[in-house]
Amino acid sequence: MEVTMEDNSICTDSKIVLDKWKCDFSNMLNSGNLYEATEKDVNSCIITDGILDSEITNDEVLNILKLSKAGKSPGCDEIPMEMYKNQTAISALTQVKAVTTLEARMIPELWSRGIITPIPKSSTSDPRDPMSYRGITLAPTSYKLYCGVLNSRLTVKLDELNFIHDEQNGFRSNRSTIDHLSTITSIIETRKMCKMSTFAAFIDFKKAYDTVNRFLLFCKLESIGISSKMLNALKSLYHKVQSCVKVNGKITQWFDVQCGLKQGCVLSPILFNTFINNLVSEVKSLNFGIPIEEEKICILLYADDIVLLVENESDLQMLLDVLHMWCHKNDISVNLSKSKIIHFRPPSFPRSIYTFMLDLVSTVIKREIVILQKSFNIYSEDLPSPVLVEEEYQ
Repeated sequence: MEVTMEDNSICTDSKIVLDKWKCDFSNMLNSGNLYEATEKDVNSCIITDGILDSEITNDEVLNILKLSKAGKSPGCDEIPMEMYKNQTAISALTQVKAVTTLEARMIPELWSRGIITPIPKSSTSDPRDPMSYRGITLAPTSYKLYCGVLNSRLTVKLDELNFIHDEQNGFRSNRSTIDHLSTITSIIETRKMCKMSTFAAFIDFKKAYDTVNRFLLFCKLESIGISSKMLNALKSLYHKVQSCVKVNGKITQWFDVQCGLKQGCVLSPILFNTFINNLVSEVKSLNFGIPIEEEKICILLYADDIVLLVENESDLQMLLDVLHMWCHKNDISVNLSKSKIIHFRPPSFPRSIYTFMLDLVSTVIKREIVILQKSFNIYSEDLPSPVLVEEEYQ
């Protein structure tokens, strides 16, 4: 067991190695604005809802059991999903139901703990560098069942409210990235044949799930009418969250995780969709975008992956300004090095020389890339700092 230290030396002492893994992941998972639920937060509103507040039933738990995949690694409870799938283990099912009451404002302490399993980001990354891995958190199986029930109820409620914008396809039933890719490709090719340019900004957020401001999230949930009982249940899931990292069969000491959403939790996608939903509202309020019949398409999302679409440079700059303001208000950062602006144009059209700005950083035309199986002709220009890249397609 080895780890690369800050001075690039290699350490083999198991205690130091584990401590290094703990410190690196703790710093990464606590890089956003910290939030810890208080009693005042929990009692901030009194809203009731028949769907969200009713007692959890055996049928609900059994339905989540049927949808749950077997063969997954268990969390710190060391109980595999197969045990709960065994219909003869009715005592275990009863136990799950007993501790998943919405009346309780605190969850079992075990549910607050997750074991992080590091997965290499690429085959060429340094295996001794903890930051060359992304963490997959293993949660207790009973916790997964409980969150599955909450997720099912919350999904029904948000669908009833028609809350999540149609532009969001991330983790929604009968929707996929293919739908958005087909839409984008159709728009680009149709406008190209009609001798029209299309400007697209592909936006990547920096550690989107890990940096979600929990206080803002709970405020947004409350503002749309999520019941007090459901809100308290969600807040309790984020009370004293702790994680450890499992390295070569050994685990680090436990550390607190005080910001962001839980990676691997079934609730995280719908919570993130709720958090980012008002960005769509703000972008659409400008009434820019690509005209499609009686509507305009200006933004498409798959969870935290975003593309902005407009007809000209000035409109795109205004959308970027809205994005910048939203990020500032919601404590989210754009990963400038991974975000791109692309000018899709007919061959006879000159390439754009417009300088876009985002977060006081200008864009430039860069190298050649291939996206959507199309070739993009890129021209290089050096800048002293990281930039949001503008590219063009002919």
